[in-house]
Amino acid sequence: MDLTLYALDGCPYCNKVSDALDAANLAYE
Repeated sequence: MDLTLYALDGCPYCNKVSDALDAANLAYE
């Protein structure tokens, strides 16, 4: 299953999600 993350510049929630995905070693675009 592919996971696509849509992120806005300067969005603290987007940064938090991308950090959590990186910590869990999950791949996303």
